[in-house]
Amino acid sequence: MRITLLFSLVLLIVACGGKKSSYTDILTSHPWQYDEAAIRDSVMSKPMSEMEMNVTDAAMARMRGAKVEFKKGGEFSIVTADQEKRVGVWNLSPDGKELFMATTNMQSDPNPVISIEPDRIILGRMRDRGFVFPKIFVPYVEGQPLAPPAPVKIEADTTNNGN
Repeated sequence: MRITLLFSLVLLIVACGGKKSSYTDILTSHPWQYDEAAIRDSVMSKPMSEMEMNVTDAAMARMRGAKVEFKKGGEFSIVTADQEKRVGVWNLSPDGKELFMATTNMQSDPNPVISIEPDRIILGRMRDRGFVFPKIFVPYVEGQPLAPPAPVKIEADTTNNGN
């Protein structure tokens, strides 16, 4: 019985570590960019205040064409279309369910991981922490506009109020 329990515990630890490792490999495999159309589609499906729409519009204008790179070792950079560069640090929670990112201008809040796939990263929104829209990334291609996105349905909203 003890051996079975110990074996199950080892498998659980390996499985959780494997998910985090594969997420790290995907995050660091290439640069990313915000998928503005998918973000806008996802926020239109939920009620938003005028202030939240203004925040979303301002963020999308600032991040349009930006290149986001996650580097092995926990550093990341964001280079905007007008060549403004921000550098920070990133880290995945041990269970791979939250991605922490921080720059000198941004505190390290957890971003809930909805999915991390080779062609799309989706981080959930948390209205109670000021994240009024999800962060959706696709691979960055310099000088190439984004193709129309496939519809993205985001069910997970980690706020307590369900909005």
